[in-house]
Amino acid sequence: MRSNQNTRYKILTKNLLLVLIVGFTAIFCLSYVAGEDTSSLDISSTEIIFPKDHPGSTVYSQTIYITNDDSVKTISILGDGFYDSDTSGAQCPLTNKIYLTNFAYYAEIGGYSTLQDPRADEEGYISIPDAFKLEDKQELILNHPLLNNEIASIKFRLSIPVPCYGGFDSGDIFLWFEDENGEIISKSLGLQKPDFNEPPHIFKCGNVSFIEDCVEEGRISGCNDPLIERRTNYWEEWGKINSWKYLFEGEQIHWDVLVMDYNRIENLEGVYGTIGSMKGPGNDIEVECEPSEKVIPLDSCELGEFEDEITSFNPRTMKYYDCLFTVETPDSMEGFYWTTIETEDMEGFRAAMDEGEWIFANPVISLSINDSIKFENLTPGKTAYSNEITLSNDVEMGSGVILDMFISGTDFYSAEEFSYCPEKQKLNLSRFSYYAENGNYSTLNDLEIGRSNFSWLQ
Repeated sequence: MRSNQNTRYKILTKNLLLVLIVGFTAIFCLSYVAGEDTSSLDISSTEIIFPKDHPGSTVYSQTIYITNDDSVKTISILGDGFYDSDTSGAQCPLTNKIYLTNFAYYAEIGGYSTLQDPRADEEGYISIPDAFKLEDKQELILNHPLLNNEIASIKFRLSIPVPCYGGFDSGDIFLWFEDENGEIISKSLGLQKPDFNEPPHIFKCGNVSFIEDCVEEGRISGCNDPLIERRTNYWEEWGKINSWKYLFEGEQIHWDVLVMDYNRIENLEGVYGTIGSMKGPGNDIEVECEPSEKVIPLDSCELGEFEDEITSFNPRTMKYYDCLFTVETPDSMEGFYWTTIETEDMEGFRAAMDEGEWIFANPVISLSINDSIKFENLTPGKTAYSNEITLSNDVEMGSGVILDMFISGTDFYSAEEFSYCPEKQKLNLSRFSYYAENGNYSTLNDLEIGRSNFSWLQ
């Protein structure tokens, strides 16, 4: 700062903090305030207010108006960034400071604005010089002072770094001008404590898998194989088609998920598989997901509204997880449920993955048979037909279970010692066959016709 005999400059230093540590570089922190301000320059707000938004976004402050009821004043601007004085763990993105390089301003004076200023970007915003270089303070708009009875306006833009977590309640941006006595005066604009806290987000990657248990294997699927034979059921609600599957004890659902926390990935408390009666966060936790080292293509994840925003994997804010949910016994898990993946951060915010699965857990299986097999007027050497037997699928209502019917048997024996048919005391099962109908289908069209004899029960 230069001075001469005709102009007095007055800068009062409020705080000067000098910390020296052996082996480390000294750090200087300076704040500047003016003495008693008798000028007629009024500012509509001494706080810069940004709306709540998440790291990675760009936000714009309210407009601050500067009124001049006195002589012509040339206004200059500089700043020193903003700090979180309460949270030692604040990061934005590395320390507890939002650097001034993330801020810019737009100003209007009379018919001029920073849109016409060669220092401005395409939006008309100009970066703010750092307070440690007082000689670099710059005019709000080049060669356009604020005239008497004129009003200037200024608006600030903040590009929130990723991650960015903290209160950032300390620091200033200064407006400088010379009063009628030739003294340099500064007006301080503080930052209203911003809210950058954002609940974590969770996204499904790839396809969900249903897995056969190792207790009682399916008709096709073996132990730990994909449960490919299980039917998917559908219902329509408010014009949307929903689906569900029925699962039994021991069967599993597997998800690969991407979790993102703009506040930093270390801010996560956990990632869980949950179950409940309704969609949304807050359901009962059933299993804790494990961090995954899989190489998962980001474009396989259902990013929804973040598709344009998330273009690359950021290990500081993102992590993949492997989630395996297992259906429990009917005593603790029976009926219709919504299953999905949820995550919770250190502040207690919980978020649920939009994609999940409706399941009917452990439906009761029941088969009704109206009669037993009866043959009448049996004559050796002749073919006889039994009575008709009706089978009914009586599984639990709403479960959607369809039964695959199988038939097998054993040879018939007589307790009478002198029985022959034609072997002694034995009627071989190979002499029996069956005919069946189910709706429009019958065994007349069965692909296994010609081998319709009963199989031996192993």
